[in-house]
Amino acid sequence: MRAVLTAVVLLVAVVAGASAWACVPQPMIASVQPRSSAAPGAQVTVVGENFSGSPVEIRWNGLQGPLLGTGNGPSFAVPVTVPDEAPGLYLLTALSRQPGGQVGDVARPRG
Repeated sequence: MRAVLTAVVLLVAVVAGASAWACVPQPMIASVQPRSSAAPGAQVTVVGENFSGSPVEIRWNGLQGPLLGTGNGPSFAVPVTVPDEAPGLYLLTALSRQPGGQVGDVARPRG
């Protein structure tokens, strides 16, 4: 009999739309610790840098996905619990909101 490991892979990278991006530190998810794959129900820590706004929302699988946690910019380390999902590839998105609720900084995997 084989043991089966169920894991959810968390992809992290950066997308930023600011002009003159080479001169300004870009918001980013710097890491997911302890690793970028975890079983449903496991806790991981999302580490972000260079966000201009607070709070920073950590969302599951896109800008409109479930809210997993919040942190305060410009840098943060937010523990989140991996949702109960089937094994596969999922996105973590970190975003800050400007006054009035508009999305400000966004960091997420590249598509």
